[in-house]
Amino acid sequence: MHTYVLYENCRRYEMNPFNTGAGGNSADFLWLLLVSMSALLLVGYSFEMLVLSESILYVVMYMWSRREPDAQLNIFGFKFKALYLPWVYIAIRLVMGGSVTEPLLGIGVGHGFYFLSEVLPHTEGYHLGPLLRTPGFCVDLMTYCSGGYRPVNTSFTPREQERPVPQQGQRYQWGRGRTLGAS
Repeated sequence: MHTYVLYENCRRYEMNPFNTGAGGNSADFLWLLLVSMSALLLVGYSFEMLVLSESILYVVMYMWSRREPDAQLNIFGFKFKALYLPWVYIAIRLVMGGSVTEPLLGIGVGHGFYFLSEVLPHTEGYHLGPLLRTPGFCVDLMTYCSGGYRPVNTSFTPREQERPVPQQGQRYQWGRGRTLGAS
């Protein structure tokens, strides 16, 4: 269940993330995950929490709910705005008798990222610029993974360029090889 909820929230947020310097694309989403995971590791270590998968789920859920606050959602027949999604999940968790430590930790980290990337830079009198700007390596990695370009310093040569293509009537010289079943 948690894997599906994480997948859906990641899919929705990655389609339209906050622009933290890369133009609002997958690199900004990657930067959110890296910063959030680092913060969760630090806080989780201090609270001796070993598993933080639920917390990262709530970070992504909170960020998407802040990005699309007026989207209409429906859970168990109850309609509400997306802004309240993390709190609805916490209420469901409380009704089922679960702990709210991990979700609140995730919402806290998500709110910290939201505040530093969206609220603080637009505050009157603040002139330092964005604190959580997406670094170039995130943009380069996402461009590379999406097939945008190859790294400049490739040290390998593709196999097609290593071996000459045989002319018509010739055969490849693969080596002597071994026949299957022979000893």
